[in-house]
Amino acid sequence: MMVFLLSFLMYFQSQNSDLLRDARTLFFEFEENKSAPENLFKLLAAEEIMKSPVLTAYKGVARASSADAAFNPATKLSRFNEGKNLIEKALKLNPTDPEIRLLRLSVQVGAPIFLNYRANIEEDRNLVIESLSKNRDLFNDKVFTKKVLIFLQDRTKPSDKQMIILKELLQRA
Repeated sequence: MMVFLLSFLMYFQSQNSDLLRDARTLFFEFEENKSAPENLFKLLAAEEIMKSPVLTAYKGVARASSADAAFNPATKLSRFNEGKNLIEKALKLNPTDPEIRLLRLSVQVGAPIFLNYRANIEEDRNLVIESLSKNRDLFNDKVFTKKVLIFLQDRTKPSDKQMIILKELLQRA
């Protein structure tokens, strides 16, 4: 029985690792590939995903970002709010996770002001940059980390001090 349980846990962990890798890849394709958010949402459609706060946050980002592809304004708002709720649910489960904070930050910097979902930009940016400056291997993926650093530098309006930190981290990436 113990061997079976251990095998199941190892399989589940492997599945989550593969999903996380795929989610990270699709996340950084959102701007070039307008179907990437919907593809990521479908990839993460399984209920088991909800056991992982990070994957829940990716599902939320995918859903919120898929609002851009909808034509109907009501559908756009519905998708955005569904995604926002998933991100906030993930944050309640793990409020200090830098990756979840990065995902919320990505939605908030892109959200129109009238949606009133921009209150945590500075807080999230600060936490992610501080976390990366303490541990460059935070995400255990050098390519992903480099993309995160570039995103933070180019899209989140970091302070001058944060820009110096980001440039130093990028040089070492």
